[in-house]
Amino acid sequence: MQTSRFGFVPADRDLTVKDGATTFLRADGLRKSPVSYLDFTVDGDRVLNYLTATVGAPLDKVGVVGEEWPIETGAALERLLGLTSPDLGSEGVSLYDCPECAGRDCGVITTRLDVDAATVTWRFDRTAVRIHR
Repeated sequence: MQTSRFGFVPADRDLTVKDGATTFLRADGLRKSPVSYLDFTVDGDRVLNYLTATVGAPLDKVGVVGEEWPIETGAALERLLGLTSPDLGSEGVSLYDCPECAGRDCGVITTRLDVDAATVTWRFDRTAVRIHR
């Protein structure tokens, strides 16, 4: 397994995804809320693009890291580096969640972690990405 280079890139929710999460609470009449966040990259490629290609359909999800959510972002990064317990217990660590409510009931994309002294490996079914700490 190769060691990959991890990073972030600014991203915006794709409001064109058909059948995505919607809300009727917006005063401006939009049915989907624009959301900016920091998407994960591995070797320069966005992880959400990789997952979308794997699923074969667009995903209406946003990453758990964002400048607008400093406390939640800090906690998410600690979990993703294996420094604290997974937020979903045996189900793994959240990577992407609902762009409207960030709730688990709307579906969440997770990863499982393998942690050793020098690396953290994110596992997605049969594939894995190893990241140096």
